[in-house]
Amino acid sequence: GKAGKSASGLMALKEKNNAQGLFDMGACAAIAPGGGSMQDKTLVAGLEKLWQAGKLPEEVDQEQWSLLEKGNIKHAYIFGEDPVGCAKDKDIVRSVLNMTDFLVVQDVFMSDTAKEADLILPASFHTEIGGSFANAQKYIQQFDAVMPSPLSQSSFEQLIMLHKIAGLKTTFQTTADVMLEAATVMKDQPAGKGYFRLIPTGEDNPPGRFNYGCDLLVKQFETTWEESFKQV
Repeated sequence: GKAGKSASGLMALKEKNNAQGLFDMGACAAIAPGGGSMQDKTLVAGLEKLWQAGKLPEEVDQEQWSLLEKGNIKHAYIFGEDPVGCAKDKDIVRSVLNMTDFLVVQDVFMSDTAKEADLILPASFHTEIGGSFANAQKYIQQFDAVMPSPLSQSSFEQLIMLHKIAGLKTTFQTTADVMLEAATVMKDQPAGKGYFRLIPTGEDNPPGRFNYGCDLLVKQFETTWEESFKQV
C-alpha cells in the first residue's frame, strides 16, 4: 500500500492530517470515492444511481487553480483551510479568490481567508461531530463525538441543510451514515483498479503555493513555537 510498490516503497509523511481521506472521499473531481477513476463509466453510472443527482460531468479538469485564475469557477466553498493566510504570496491567492462571484468560507476561526468571504459559516471541531480519518496507508479510523457543539447547527448539520437546499436527496443522520455510504462505493471497486499517481523522477516537483499545509492551526502552532524558541 505504500507509494512505489506493494509492501515496500515510500511512506508518505504529509504536512497536513487527513489529506488521504479527502482524496478517498472524492474531493478531487477526477477521482471517485475510494480512488476509482471518474473515466470508469460503470463506476460513474453507479454513483449517479446512488446519489440521484442526475448525470455527472463527462469531462473533468483536475487543475482547479487554473480554473480559478481564468475565472471559470464562479462559486467556491472553502472549509478547513486558510489559503490566504498560509500563502507564500498572499496577493496572488487573494486576487485569484476574488475572481469568484461568491465565496463561502467555513472555519472555526476568523482566518485571513474568511475575511475575504461573502458568507462565513461557523465550523465545529472534529471532537464535536465525530467522523473518520484515513492515514497515508489508507487505513480508516472512525471516531465519535466527545463533546457537544456550541453552535445551533454543527458543521455536519449545515452540510445536510445545504444538500437539501441544492435539491440533493440524502438520508444521512449521523457521520457514521457517511462512512457506510463510502464503504458501499468502495466495495464495488475491483482491487488494484484505484487511482495511482506515478512518482516523478529526474525532475523537481512544482513549488508549493502554501506553507503550514494551508492550515491555520498548524500555522499558529509553528509560529508560536518559533517565537518561543527565539526567546529562549
